[in-house]
Parts: sequence; structure tokens; C-alpha cells
Amino acid sequence: MRSRLRTFFATRPFVNNRQNNIHEYVHTQQQDSSDRLAARVAYEGVAEFVAERVTGHRPPLQLYTYGPAHSDTVREQFKADMAKTDWTDWLYNSDHNVFGVPDMGYFAGYEIAKGFYDRARDKREAIRTLIQLPYGDDTAVHDYIVKSGYLA
Repeated sequence: MRSRLRTFFATRPFVNNRQNNIHEYVHTQQQDSSDRLAARVAYEGVAEFVAERVTGHRPPLQLYTYGPAHSDTVREQFKADMAKTDWTDWLYNSDHNVFGVPDMGYFAGYEIAKGFYDRARDKREAIRTLIQLPYGDDTAVHDYIVKSGYLA
């Protein structure tokens, strides 16, 4: 926990309070997710994506530097792990994982949400769908991820 918090506080999160607050507010509007990695990553990624849309800012976290540079690796690992209930390498973690960067699930989830949004004709309806997704329904979450184009 100390390692995770040290890494987190090194990003100066108080400078980014607005984005963090919106992220957490989005969670108050979402249904809880199942324990499957795919559902939890979708849940966190939607909060990240919506918070960025509202604030115009992305938090200065390592995952947003590492993720784009290793997107294929992250995607393939997500595909392999998405049905698991062990979030160790993906969420709420330190950098002691397969990526060497904490919280890569936020990046994968953000990319999924962004893909879904970008493909939608009606952007307002897309945001509504993202927030109201039944995250506890693994079939609905899987269908959402497929529609995002992330697994292609």
C-alpha cells in the first residue's frame, strides 16, 4: 500500500482534484460491477473518460504514458485476463505487476469507453449508455466492450 500511495501522491493529485472529483461522482451514478476484470475495468474506465470529457483534463499518471506506448501488449493481456476475478495486475495496485506500472485497468477501460463513444453517432446517448451500463451483467459488459472495437 505504501508503494502504491507513494506513486499516487508523486502525481500531485490535489492539483487534479477537479478530475478526481468528477471521476468519483460518475461512480455514484453507475451500477456496481461484477467481480470480473472486464466489468471492473469498464466501470473505472467510464469514470475516467467522462471525467476527462467534463474537465478537459487527463490525470498525469504513468498509465497514460505507458499505455499508448504499449497499447497492443495491454490489449492482448486484457483479452487474456478479462474473465478473471483477480485484479492484481490491473487495478488498485502498485507497480509490482506484469506492466511495472500501477492501475493499467484504468487505461484499458478508458480506451474501451473512448472507442465506444467515438463510434457512436449520438454522443449524448453514448454518454448516457456508458454511465447506465449494467456493470453487474457480464454479458452486457462483454457486448459493450465488443461494440467499442477494443478487442479487434
